[in-house]
Amino acid sequence: APLPHLRFTEKGAANMIHTSKKDVDDANIAIAVEAAKTAMARASLDDRMRKEKEDEFEEIIINSPNVNLRDLRRLSWHGIPDKFRADAWQLLLGYVPTKASRRTEARRKKRNEYRKALEQHFYSGVVHPSDIGLLDDATSASDDDLDSNAGEEEEM
Repeated sequence: APLPHLRFTEKGAANMIHTSKKDVDDANIAIAVEAAKTAMARASLDDRMRKEKEDEFEEIIINSPNVNLRDLRRLSWHGIPDKFRADAWQLLLGYVPTKASRRTEARRKKRNEYRKALEQHFYSGVVHPSDIGLLDDATSASDDDLDSNAGEEEEM
């Protein structure tokens, strides 16, 4: 037997359909609101986790006088934040020393070695880049800028 509060007249059926559509709309709105809250909470959590990871990289690479490569490898396994990627790879590949006080000079030496290798192997018998203004004081100034930026990061 039908339930007493439900009447299956045309008007009643129309009201039931109208009410059902409204209920569905309300449910969809509630679901959308909950999804938005969940997305915001997840983004907030992702931001906190990213910040924590950046703090760990900063502690290992910038604040530590001597980088522990085992810790850096472990931390790098799941990704390296953009702002630490160059330094992390240079350390992991042995391009620069783990001791912070020696990194700036090591980078300067590596750049000079690279320039000499270019001159020796690439520019022999051709127009030298310094003859056309490609390697001049501006290049040296940019190296100093790079070194000063690297120094700033190391001091942080």
